[in-house]
Amino acid sequence: MENILIHIGYHKTGTTWLQNELFVSKNETFQPLCVNGSGESSLARHFVFDETHNLLNPFDSNEKTIRRELKTILKAKQNREKAFFVMSHERLSGNPHSSGFDSSVIARRIKNVFPKGKILIVLREQKSFVVSNYFQYLSAGGTHGIYKYLNLTYDGKRPDFSPNHIDYYPLVSRYQELFGAENVLVLPYELFVEDGLAFLEKLSSFIGKKIELDERRLNVVWNKKTRFFLNYYFRFLNFFKTSSSLNNYSFLANDVTSPIALFLSELFAIMIPDFLNKRLLEKVNSVTYNWAAGRYVESNKKLSEIINLDLGKFGYY
Repeated sequence: MENILIHIGYHKTGTTWLQNELFVSKNETFQPLCVNGSGESSLARHFVFDETHNLLNPFDSNEKTIRRELKTILKAKQNREKAFFVMSHERLSGNPHSSGFDSSVIARRIKNVFPKGKILIVLREQKSFVVSNYFQYLSAGGTHGIYKYLNLTYDGKRPDFSPNHIDYYPLVSRYQELFGAENVLVLPYELFVEDGLAFLEKLSSFIGKKIELDERRLNVVWNKKTRFFLNYYFRFLNFFKTSSSLNNYSFLANDVTSPIALFLSELFAIMIPDFLNKRLLEKVNSVTYNWAAGRYVESNKKLSEIINLDLGKFGYY
């Protein structure tokens, strides 16, 4: 397949909007490699998990399963000759809460199946990325405060967040090496926010196909604002809400405690005034900005050179 776009993320860079407004079957430009007509690519998960949802062996390409799923998806697609196929899933760039440990392995699997694919990578300025992903971590069940989240070090067992995951230069360099620089498009999320049409124009030029989209769809918001104060200071409720790797598979979450914790969360949310949300966000921003100060400047400058785009205009240095 030569007419295929692989969108690998990163997380919190407008991926939900892209997957539900642009990379959809009803759009005349794209056909998602997905069982459904929109959303995360169902094909993409086979580059990460096996059929029992266990993490793939790093030496396993999983090629047979991927090609079988691809064949099933293509049989159900209409307008196959005109559309540009797209596989979109932010997990393909790794997961920020586990340091993106398998992103290089996934890149190799993608190259193995789609050697002539075009790669789309959307970045987000690191300080903004960390703040947004931290609150997503809390929403997903995490329990660490911002200081601990940022400063945990690897103990040789299960990885957590690592500042190295958002040093974008190595990942972009790797994809350019595998697919050729001309087949890798790197765009800042900030461009999408400031000028959605300019973002789409660059993507259109990259794939060599005019993107047809109602401009009003650029104003559609998919992810609601986070209740910062509640999620931060009442994060202990996550032990009762859900059991996941982000809270060490809490044994306190069950069919009785989860509904109660969710009810309490909704009740407290009504009682918390907006100024407390703003104050807490300012605190997390301050901690994060001090932590990240100067950390990524040199790498971002090198990245600007290889993608031929001045990231300094978007606050990256």
